[in-house]
Amino acid sequence: MPEAKVREKEDRVDYRRWEEQGWLTVTPGNVLDEDWYVTMILGELSQYKVRCIAYDPWGMWDIVPKLSRYERELMAYQQNIRYMSVPTKYLESEVRKGTLNFLNNPVMRWMMGNVSIYTDPNANIKLDKAKSRNKIDGVVATVDAIGGWLTKTADNKQPYSHHTLRTIKL
Repeated sequence: MPEAKVREKEDRVDYRRWEEQGWLTVTPGNVLDEDWYVTMILGELSQYKVRCIAYDPWGMWDIVPKLSRYERELMAYQQNIRYMSVPTKYLESEVRKGTLNFLNNPVMRWMMGNVSIYTDPNANIKLDKAKSRNKIDGVVATVDAIGGWLTKTADNKQPYSHHTLRTIKL
């Protein structure tokens, strides 16, 4: 989070305390420095065997090339209800069952409390940034990650991917 945002306190949360506790990184200036952010992300990614990096493609045209080391793992994950409903329902289900562990992260707990859900007439759901009380970026990133994981694992289970057309004689 940029230092200027920490000083504003318009979100009515103690970002400084979260920084002191190690839950938040504060960067100098008024906006997040993309080069710093990419360097930090690459450092984090190097610690893991990365299989998929699902991301919101909006505004990423200049960041994606900087992640070229992970070109095969990158997955633009659309933010419309068609793609967001299943992973949002999955997240909701896992949270209700208590099977997800956010390591008592106060930032994530705050964001989860800010979430508002949009439901369409067909019972599809998605996170509604416009109606959410405050920041929900961590929750959106979690839904994107779940969506990427579900997409990658579903690709291996397509029932007709290894067969030709078959007919049945009556």
